[in-house]
Amino acid sequence: MQRVLSILAALFCLVVVAIFLLQRRLIFPLHYLPPVPAEARLPSYAEQFWLQDGDAKIESWFLSGRSVSESNPGPVVIFFHGNAEVIDHLPAQLNTYRQLGISVALMEYRGYGRSTGSPSQDVLTRDAMEVYSRLVRRPDVLSQQVLFHGRSLGGGVACALAARYQPSALILESTFTSLRAMASTLFIPGFMVRDPFDNQETLGQLTVPILILHGRQDEMIPFRHAQVLAASNAQARLVPFQAGHNNLSSQRTLYWHTITAFLKSGGYIR
Repeated sequence: MQRVLSILAALFCLVVVAIFLLQRRLIFPLHYLPPVPAEARLPSYAEQFWLQDGDAKIESWFLSGRSVSESNPGPVVIFFHGNAEVIDHLPAQLNTYRQLGISVALMEYRGYGRSTGSPSQDVLTRDAMEVYSRLVRRPDVLSQQVLFHGRSLGGGVACALAARYQPSALILESTFTSLRAMASTLFIPGFMVRDPFDNQETLGQLTVPILILHGRQDEMIPFRHAQVLAASNAQARLVPFQAGHNNLSSQRTLYWHTITAFLKSGGYIR
């Protein structure tokens, strides 16, 4: 019996160590990322800037909104992408923001694309804070009109930033209540999650308009996560889509009509 208990204890320790060491490969699947060119191919309206933190270099882009300039500053949305995306593919997807007169800021995650370093909640939050600080100092940005938009994992980064710097509005797309809640569905204890990204807790503290977009057929993050998030803040509005996890924006008319109406209600566009 003692031998059996020792074997079980050893197996348990191995499982704990494996979960601890491998979970970031699941949260940040660097091995699945699409390739990018060595030099960024920026659109003509885009500006590249870099963050430096120790040995890590983090690439960011600023996409100027239509008619936005130093003499005519406008709102900006910081867009945080999902865990298997890179910023190179986002300008075309987010061009409607620009056409509405809203600039777009894109921050690459450490280890993604041309950025170096290793991603985690702490360092991504720190990088996002630096991007935010730079944006509000720009003469072509209205510092009181900085919005956050996070998709999937990016919703966690957006909320982590919102817990430090409250945005003027928040858009969450296909995101989760917390990674601890996601882990529990795999029978992983919450205390073992290294990057909890507790979006529900953050939403409970915000006093800004919140738009939540989520597919009813989401196969990765169940729709109930969106319902819980919406219930956690009286200013949150949930708009369901007949979609899965990765194809909300493919319903382009409904997707942008919903976002545009939200922006109009907040006075960001006319």
